[in-house]
Amino acid sequence: MRLLSASADVDRLALPEDADLANADPAETGGLYDRMSSLYEVFTGLFNIKATKASKLLHIKWPSAFPIMDKYARDRYEQAGQAALAEYPNRQQPGVTCLRWAAMRKDLIASRPALDHVRAALPVRDEWGATLATLSDLRLIDMLIWSAKDQ
Repeated sequence: MRLLSASADVDRLALPEDADLANADPAETGGLYDRMSSLYEVFTGLFNIKATKASKLLHIKWPSAFPIMDKYARDRYEQAGQAALAEYPNRQQPGVTCLRWAAMRKDLIASRPALDHVRAALPVRDEWGATLATLSDLRLIDMLIWSAKDQ
């Protein structure tokens, strides 16, 4: 019920369907990064919706904007997110210790040419290849994080 009652906030904060983390510059105050953060806060402010569940729900609607920040992604981007905080003084606030989205954004931008190459090489003759070819770059990065989680 609380999720439904939050729908007014979600509607007010809705992002364009093609919102992309690569365009969410943390240096820009009041831009896409802030709008994403506000949406995320609406979800994590609801009873029994924590970071991972919020990111999964938001990823469904905006697969190029919201990474799935489960334990593995949070661990993978902890140090890089701490370093990113020093890069963006406008994000330094009490309680903020890490900017994982900013760190992931950096990887996303740097990885796009390689991801395009991988996607072009996928055999789309079967259902698996065709499905992989349609995933967002952010989802592919998430899958790579999971594949490397035990290494």
